Amino acid sequence: LTDNTYFPEQRLANEIQVPIYAILCNYDETRIELIIEAYRYLIDGRTIDEIILIDGGSDILLTGNEQQLGTPDEDMSHARAIQLLSSNEVKSKYIAVIGTNIDCGHGVIQSDIDARLNDLSSKATFTWLWQYEHDEDIRRYVDIVSRCCPRHTIVHSLICAALQGHRGYYLPEHLRGRISKSIVPLT
Repeated sequence: LTDNTYFPEQRLANEIQVPIYAILCNYDETRIELIIEAYRYLIDGRTIDEIILIDGGSDILLTGNEQQLGTPDEDMSHARAIQLLSSNEVKSKYIAVIGTNIDCGHGVIQSDIDARLNDLSSKATFTWLWQYEHDEDIRRYVDIVSRCCPRHTIVHSLICAALQGHRGYYLPEHLRGRISKSIVPLT
């Protein structure tokens, strides 16, 4: 990968030395059946007991009834495809969301995110705060992101900044060439 190539997932896979399987789609044209078929192809011949979809932001949790949506097509398409896989194909399916208010940068209203999280609170498990200084896995995540050309990922850069204790409209130095100011309040 060159420094100008945007593919944060591949950079992460290279850094932690695991293979990556990407499902690339044009979400305006790709039918859900083709996404399901792609997951079945990846699962076939492998021992996969669980799938965890991880969203940097909260689009995957939104219903469509919010005042404004960010960029939900990819997240919701994959969530639906995973949901439609049978329990014979994958025993357990999870959604993990990190940086829930990151999508405020795409126009999602914070009060809509808060309302949706409140609606889900009786049905989901939430870990509201990870502590950078007390969690080795969190420190490792921040370290890996810092080595994976972080200027290519606004989402992970802001998540890492929040994990490191930055608050308010903080903008990491390495992003200042891409964006002039942060519109996401780090909490």
